[in-house]
Amino acid sequence: MKVVATLVLIVFVVWTAFNRERIFVRDPIASVYRNGVKQAGIEVYLNFSNDILMKNAGDPAAPPTILQHWDQAPGTPVGLVCLRWAACLTEADHSPVLPSSADEKHISTPLAQMNGRHIQYVDRSGAQIRVDL
Repeated sequence: MKVVATLVLIVFVVWTAFNRERIFVRDPIASVYRNGVKQAGIEVYLNFSNDILMKNAGDPAAPPTILQHWDQAPGTPVGLVCLRWAACLTEADHSPVLPSSADEKHISTPLAQMNGRHIQYVDRSGAQIRVDL
């Protein structure tokens, strides 16, 4: 039994190492501010390279938002699988996103400012969003 448990643990560690860009783990102390007002019910998930995924826990129908360092434009991820309150898995290291209404209208939106502690961007409605990690 110990051998099986050890093998399962080794396979899990190797799988996690290869998928570290795809696995987003929940950050329970992260805060989201919209125009300077703290938002309640927003869950923030981080991956290995500090890309973020935000989900509205109060409204499951609301689409999640993803910000990735390689793109730095907010979008809705395609093919997202989540384990509630714990982690999410995207379908690729550079998760494809659905086009936003700003993209369809060819409106230029500023890119996100991302560092290890704070992320700032302008959402589709023009509101200033800040995430403190």
